[in-house]
Amino acid sequence: MADDLVLSLGEARRLAVRSQYLAGPPPAAGIDGMRQVLRGLRVLQLDPVNVVARSHLLVLWSRLGGFDRDDLDTLGVARARDVERHFTIGRYPGLDLERAGWARPVRVEGGSERWWVHRDALGLLDEDWRPRTTLLSPFDNLICDRDRTERLWGFAYRNEMYVPKQKRRFGCYVMPVLAGERLIGRVAPRTDRRRGELVIEGVFAEEGSAGSMADPSVAAAIESLASFAGAGSVRYAGPGPAYPEHG
Repeated sequence: MADDLVLSLGEARRLAVRSQYLAGPPPAAGIDGMRQVLRGLRVLQLDPVNVVARSHLLVLWSRLGGFDRDDLDTLGVARARDVERHFTIGRYPGLDLERAGWARPVRVEGGSERWWVHRDALGLLDEDWRPRTTLLSPFDNLICDRDRTERLWGFAYRNEMYVPKQKRRFGCYVMPVLAGERLIGRVAPRTDRRRGELVIEGVFAEEGSAGSMADPSVAAAIESLASFAGAGSVRYAGPGPAYPEHG
């Protein structure tokens, strides 16, 4: 343990974000970029929830922006049982990682637990940092492990879709806002397909991030999401910064 490399929280966040194509050089255009992202993610969760768009499409949008959905059909996806057979808890225990030549143990600022990082990924810390601002699906690969999300980002995320309306803190469907390596807030959107609108039911800043959430890059990400979801306009119908309405 004493010889483990120690990463700051910022370095650990940047590695996580950069490794998942949420920062850095944009992926290649077209199907090649999609293939690049899918190889990096390893698994893309399919989920029937379609408040804005299907989750697996939103995961790709966060990394690629607008894309041709036919490309995903061309590449193909695995069935749920195929994924479950491969990604089984305990399939890759720590002992195997210690023997794996590609894995390096590290510690992360703020705790003594052992983490693992691909040796090739450490080189990403030497690259110029090229941040982006985007919204994440509630089931995005970056945040699907809620304990890890709270440990690295101090961001407590709870899915409130099945919470009674009067007990919800933020909304039925809430997308975290990623700005660079920080999770700065949440947006509660839904697509009104009859009206062709993306309705924003609330915009919520994390503590100390109100200024960041008011940045035009957040409004631009919301507009991009509306376009991807097939909405011709954005309507703000809840609390939060007064972004210019789009459409």
